[in-house]
Amino acid sequence: MRTKLLGCLLVCLAFGPSAGRAAPGAMAAGPNDFDRFRPASPPGERQSPEIAPEFRALIARGEIALRSKRYDEAISIFSAALQSRPPPAVALIMLRLRSDAHIEKGDLDRALADGNEMVRLDPRHFRGYQVRGRVYRRKGQLDKAIADLNVALGLNPTFAQLYNNRGVAYSDKGEDRRAIEDFNQAIRLAPQSIDGYVNRGGSYFSLRDFPKAMADYNVAIRMAPRDGDAYFNRGLIYQKTGDLRRAIADYTMAARLNPDDPAGYEALAEANAQAGDFDSAIKFQKQAISTKTVRPSGLDGMRKRLRRYEAHEPVRGELELRKAAR
Repeated sequence: MRTKLLGCLLVCLAFGPSAGRAAPGAMAAGPNDFDRFRPASPPGERQSPEIAPEFRALIARGEIALRSKRYDEAISIFSAALQSRPPPAVALIMLRLRSDAHIEKGDLDRALADGNEMVRLDPRHFRGYQVRGRVYRRKGQLDKAIADLNVALGLNPTFAQLYNNRGVAYSDKGEDRRAIEDFNQAIRLAPQSIDGYVNRGGSYFSLRDFPKAMADYNVAIRMAPRDGDAYFNRGLIYQKTGDLRRAIADYTMAARLNPDDPAGYEALAEANAQAGDFDSAIKFQKQAISTKTVRPSGLDGMRKRLRRYEAHEPVRGELELRKAAR
């Protein structure tokens, strides 16, 4: 049984993350943080290489650490495995997973180095460009992100997540109409994934087309009622349009579904302060600060907002839409 499970895991590792988060019943959900699904292969993906048992076990251990948010452990496992000079196809899997851990830690330079090495190992494989596009977007180098994603799409033009990622980069540039074209294509290619709806809703929100944004978030929530990002973004619309009761209800769901993410608690603090309930605002802001995924670079701003709530001063406009770029 254990051998079968490891074999299944490695097929998934060779190709994930896939086109995005799936609606329940569309495909078996993976057990990682965002319930992403991982099909046997995205369109245009090469077949999984035969993996020697020793590499199979190392990758499985590293993936378990990554899913459990033990990022340093995952990086250590993949780094040790890469020192043994695995075959290039296996090295690509390890580099991609190690880059995920670096990105989650906020170590974008090391993640970029992994993407560069993937491109060096196989410049005709789209995954290296996908990794680099993610990193450049996180760095704010949006033109470079779009350029790499254009290359990736040239190599695999039917993989929905690439359109999602490029659309997010266009949205970050303020080119939301262009972003919507990419999200439309992502939805056409992967209608069972909610990422396209979550992202397109964000672009409609930026264009102040709140009815269309709300419609997309409602679809996402119907498809995946345990996805916290969709509730969070819909809460932003309710807050923006003055419906604080519904905003607080959606933020409560977002915090319940993603309890290790400070964003839901910060949203609850802001909405409650706006409603005049500063005791609740203080409580939720303290919860946000105490979550284990808070990055040190964000703590000063979070503490400053807490002091404002303690002084009974509301804070507005601090929240950002959640976007799905993988």
